[in-house]
Amino acid sequence: MFSYRRLLLLGFGFMGVSLLWGIYNAYVPIFLQAGRADYSSTAGVVGFGMGADTTGFIMTLDNIAALFILPFVGAYSDRIWTKWGRRKPFIAVGAPLALIGFIGIPMFLGGSLLLFMGAIFLTLFAMDLFRTPVVSQMLIHHQFPPLNLSFRWLESVWEKVAFFLKYQSELHFILAELQC
Repeated sequence: MFSYRRLLLLGFGFMGVSLLWGIYNAYVPIFLQAGRADYSSTAGVVGFGMGADTTGFIMTLDNIAALFILPFVGAYSDRIWTKWGRRKPFIAVGAPLALIGFIGIPMFLGGSLLLFMGAIFLTLFAMDLFRTPVVSQMLIHHQFPPLNLSFRWLESVWEKVAFFLKYQSELHFILAELQC
């Protein structure tokens, strides 16, 4: 059955994913490399001073984890049935865990590398935990013609909002550096 409410919730899910990955990919490399002698001292961040190769490896961990976690979560969610349905439990657990891990990344900046990496791993695992169920919900909606056009429009709008929010925060960071 066609539901604008459900469509709006899925749109928020995609906006959250787009926003989180954009901010993660923009700032985590800065956090990892800041503090190195040959890295920009104007970053204004006390980081961990890692090299570019180590930072590159850490930044690919989300893709490496996705190779193993996404198929497992997809297959498992296809075989279970709860009172919330097949996909909602993964979304209800994964989304808040991803938020907690994501908030933990800047909280542990400049402190313990182990806690910082723990926050990164929690974010990556939780994102993979709920990404497949959200995408499968999207595919279910694409089976209904009136919902297909609405969903594409809403998905496009949320992507634009996430893009604006991500680059607005980066613009603030760049302007702050120019004023130094």
